[in-house]
Amino acid sequence: MDLESLTELGPSKLAGKFVDGSPEWHQQRATGIGGSDVASVAQIEGAFKSRYVLWLEKAGLIPPETPNERTAELFEFGHRLEPVIAEAFADRMLDNYGVEEVAMTESGSWARVDHPWALANPDRLVLLDGELVGLEIKASGHGAGYEGGMPPQKYLAQCLWYAGNLGLGTFYLAALISLGSLQIWRLSIKETAVNVVNLTSGENEWFGMNYGHLFEEAKEFHASLLSGEAPPLDGGNDTYDYMRAKETTIRPKGTVDIPLELAQRLHQWDAVNKESEVELKRAKSETLELMGDAKDALVEGTKVAYRQMSGRAKAPSLYLAKGTKVRELMAADNKTS
Repeated sequence: MDLESLTELGPSKLAGKFVDGSPEWHQQRATGIGGSDVASVAQIEGAFKSRYVLWLEKAGLIPPETPNERTAELFEFGHRLEPVIAEAFADRMLDNYGVEEVAMTESGSWARVDHPWALANPDRLVLLDGELVGLEIKASGHGAGYEGGMPPQKYLAQCLWYAGNLGLGTFYLAALISLGSLQIWRLSIKETAVNVVNLTSGENEWFGMNYGHLFEEAKEFHASLLSGEAPPLDGGNDTYDYMRAKETTIRPKGTVDIPLELAQRLHQWDAVNKESEVELKRAKSETLELMGDAKDALVEGTKVAYRQMSGRAKAPSLYLAKGTKVRELMAADNKTS
């Protein structure tokens, strides 16, 4: 098999081999849902951004967030390390794991023929003793998310998305966790689950994640972009930050009535504290959406939450009101569980 001449894989065709960061590269990625998007779409823990904010970006309602200087440097050096890690992966396959022949190429960008919005651009396509597999490459400064011998689930979803779009049954993830610590995982893709083996440590784990589910989530998300109907607000930090910044003025005497059920969720999840951070942020975002520029949120005339600027913040935050009347409202019979 000549890797360089491949133009069709599984249900996908090669869209082109674009230089990372080039206008053509950005344009192709903007046309659909790629591997870095799918964890957000499926609301997988640790996703790069929330589904709601991703939708706003894909719909052209807000620009993609510009990385800060530190993040931009991490991206730069991750890109610079990619060929080094790819070479180390090939060496490990030959030296440690019984592979006799390795060939690889940069994969380029692919799109499904039947659903052109379903995109795939893994870092490498690899032949291991004649078997075609995919390879995704990562570099981490401190190993955050790699604890326990398994990679972050957002990366598993990314690999699974690529594998499904390209019709591959096996996929590899190689990550330089820190200098001198290269971890390699083999993903064996089944219909309803994926078996992940850490080749470095021998650890083996099944994940109830499958391409069919990811594809249906992505298909629904893409349909919502075509219809212009945004998904429900979620509990992402970036969603809450967006709702905060959406209205930066505060009417000093402005009030708005919110549903008792929403107020109860706010106070319920705040009481549970960090274990419920996602649900608390979801309730806060829903409340901010209703409040607009109002200062206070009321239920039956009682203030249950309020918007206020703090410190050097450029946008107000939402705070919960306290007091006897608030506690009585939160204890009402229709409190949500």
